[in-house]
Amino acid sequence: MNISKFIIVIFIHSLLLVGTNAVLPYCLSGNDTTDPLLAQNTYLSDMKMIFSIGDTISAGFLANDLSSISINEYRGFSFVTGNQSNAWTLNNFLAQTVSTISGGSSNLLNGIRPANIFYPMFDGFNGATNSTGDSITSQLNFVVGQAVGKHGSTYFNNQWKMVTIYIGLFKACTICQTPLSAYKTNIVYWGSFFTEILNNVLEKYPSKTIINFVGMPKLSQFKSTTPSSCSAFNQINNICPCLWSQSESDLDTVINAVNIGIKNTIINWSQNIDPTKSTIGLNYLPFLTDTVFPTSTLSPIDCFHPNVDGQRLMTIGLWNNLRQSKVSSVTTSTPLVCGAPYLPIFDPNATF
Repeated sequence: MNISKFIIVIFIHSLLLVGTNAVLPYCLSGNDTTDPLLAQNTYLSDMKMIFSIGDTISAGFLANDLSSISINEYRGFSFVTGNQSNAWTLNNFLAQTVSTISGGSSNLLNGIRPANIFYPMFDGFNGATNSTGDSITSQLNFVVGQAVGKHGSTYFNNQWKMVTIYIGLFKACTICQTPLSAYKTNIVYWGSFFTEILNNVLEKYPSKTIINFVGMPKLSQFKSTTPSSCSAFNQINNICPCLWSQSESDLDTVINAVNIGIKNTIINWSQNIDPTKSTIGLNYLPFLTDTVFPTSTLSPIDCFHPNVDGQRLMTIGLWNNLRQSKVSSVTTSTPLVCGAPYLPIFDPNATF
């Protein structure tokens, strides 16, 4: 089979897989017609731009691949910004209420993408890249440049924006093999790590922004349920190497420290702002911290990255947390929170 025919076969197969995805249900995010002055008064329906900062999970890596013969990213299925038709994503649900929402990303079947390489015509406001999250400068520069290029700086500065950050899992997955291994369960270290990320985000988004930090799922589930075929692929490609050298309890201790680090970052920030004046809101979204990914929601290639159904699972959790259902786990049968009552998406008095 020549390469052109091979690409056609892969493309058709991809379409067939997309066709099995559940139709997007109707789930309004409210109908707020005001332009709130403060973060604590904003609703989902106030958002005009959505952004995603993350690693290959947020990029939709392996989300629709069945074989290691073809390995791609599927940002059209990314749980935050995906705009693939009928995909369960934050972007697609918001578009049902906010016709002017922007930031959606689409699929580009272009093989494995090097770190910090972006495709403006496809990526929208999704800056996810292949990294452990040590520096998000390139991601931020790209997505802000995309938004300003599309709308202009006045619109960017004056409209409400949402930035969802899901980063740190691959850092936790590799730290055991780095000089920082001694700090892998140190909550002060992880607090410093996420504080630096937050400061970088605030530099680019100084006003009218809701920032979501997504908590990490337990790593032990991937070690305990990964079959040998996936283990071999992961070890060859150095995907989450700590899975193979750490015990399940050690892995979960690391993740616990990561999530405490995220929460402490938000607590420390909130102690220094006045919510009656602030146009910045910070959320800790715990929907993944107790979620267990069924095999059917993970890529059959590495049994680690969420497939289309896994991205959908993440969307349900993200959406429900933003609708103030602060659950720490979701399943394939968890219903979406739809309809009234509509509540602000940032609560300055939230506890976690």
